[in-house]
Amino acid sequence: MSLLRSVGAIGAILAVLLVAGCGNEAQAVAWSDRVCGAMVAFRDTISSAAANVTAIDTPAKAQELADFTGNAVTAAQGAIADLDAAGGPPVSGGDIVVTTLKQRMTVVQTTFATAKSEIDAIDVGSPDAEAALRSAVAPLQNLTNLPDPAATLAANPDLRDAVNAAPKCRDLRHDGTGG
Repeated sequence: MSLLRSVGAIGAILAVLLVAGCGNEAQAVAWSDRVCGAMVAFRDTISSAAANVTAIDTPAKAQELADFTGNAVTAAQGAIADLDAAGGPPVSGGDIVVTTLKQRMTVVQTTFATAKSEIDAIDVGSPDAEAALRSAVAPLQNLTNLPDPAATLAANPDLRDAVNAAPKCRDLRHDGTGG
């Protein structure tokens, strides 16, 4: 299902959000690791949930998509909470990174919540149920077009160095499958 590949790509796109940036100090690396950890947890949850959407018949597919979108909403909420829990950045400009990521995750959360609401309202016995499912999940593909804050990150060499040193930031650069 191409939708699932597109949604799975969200994790990869979110990985780009932090690739450009954080500082050599231990505090900056630890903070960057917490920030990246929030995105890794989101990516991994989404990837795992997307893998569970395999049904062919419409009623089962609707249920799996409802579960998937519900898991995505919860994961986005968790990422926002984890970003808040990362605390104040020890590097100038880190607050802009967190604000940008929280804004992006809020868009992700809202988009998935809307899709879930539309999926939940579908009469799976109706002849147009399959088309309604496609329509409900179509906006998820727009998440791959979220603006990239990498330019802001790249402008801060201290931030860039810390992200490069943080283990979870390195993990975030990968697709979560070891590659």
